[in-house]
Amino acid sequence: MLFYGGNIDLYGYCLNDPVRFVDRHGLLVEADPYTAADLSIPPGTSVSIGSTLGPVDLDYNPVTGKTTVYATTPQVGISARLNFDFVKMGAFDPPDPATPYVTIGTRNLGVTYRADFSSVTFALGPAIGAPINAAIPLGEVEMHRPIDEFFYTSPCP
Repeated sequence: MLFYGGNIDLYGYCLNDPVRFVDRHGLLVEADPYTAADLSIPPGTSVSIGSTLGPVDLDYNPVTGKTTVYATTPQVGISARLNFDFVKMGAFDPPDPATPYVTIGTRNLGVTYRADFSSVTFALGPAIGAPINAAIPLGEVEMHRPIDEFFYTSPCP
């Protein structure tokens, strides 16, 4: 079909990744069964990018498409973060949204856990701050639709 479809993106049908995704019927992008193992991560596990400046910490999660804003003890840093949410793994009931987080190290270089131990985040990056910190989630901003929703439920263009 090449350019006759009216789109110059020749691999748009498979989200520009023809190795891992297929669109057999032209309606729905799906993981290629031969490479689907590459996409599997345990439920509740995600990777995010964080940044802290003074009393505000931002945590962007490309999988969920959301940025969570936290009020935190003053610190400065930026990091890559590995998150484990035990509620999504089925091991905990959902916590109170205002449950604070405690960090050993800083939000950007250390281990952060929810006070009820329902989630843990490991962060690695340059940071300056006190050796023990606290953070309270203030809210979330949706940046884009969740990746898994886009990959598995969106019709192809």
